[in-house]
Amino acid sequence: MIAPGGTGIVVSSMAGHMFPPFDPEQEHALAHTPADELLSLPFLNPEGMGGAAYGYAKRGNHLRVQAESRAWGERRADQRPSAPASSSRRSRATRCPGPAPRTTRG
Repeated sequence: MIAPGGTGIVVSSMAGHMFPPFDPEQEHALAHTPADELLSLPFLNPEGMGGAAYGYAKRGNHLRVQAESRAWGERRADQRPSAPASSSRRSRATRCPGPAPRTTRG
């Protein structure tokens, strides 16, 4: 958990948007199941997903961050997304001039 008024850096990836979404019940389970229980979900089978497993893992990351965003906002904490391709300050400054946007508002 981030301290009140703090900022969390969330490493993101576009791979989470490359495949069709899970159905709403599955997305809820991905967002709220404890991390050590995720592989027990019946719709997750890394061997059966082939190359799609990475994209679905990233989709799960997106859902988990979204599920926590309200609690972070209530604590007046920020979420700052960062993708591997934009992790350097120079790269970000070149592509996105100006202050970084607030992604969560309380």
